[in-house]
Amino acid sequence: MSEEQQRTMQKVPFLSKIPLLGELFKNRSRSHSKTEVLLLLTPHITEAGASPAIYNEGLKKAEGK
Repeated sequence: MSEEQQRTMQKVPFLSKIPLLGELFKNRSRSHSKTEVLLLLTPHITEAGASPAIYNEGLKKAEGK
């Protein structure tokens, strides 16, 4: 899980540098976002000593069978 905060400022060149009045030519904004990653696992029961069927199919394709 991650969180991100971002602040941006847009301003009009030259006009935003005027003392006191310059604030009228600026725009400030904030954004906040959260991201969550989920990993879903599916268990498979196999016989003792046997490899799962998904691996057997991959081996057959690799051998050209």
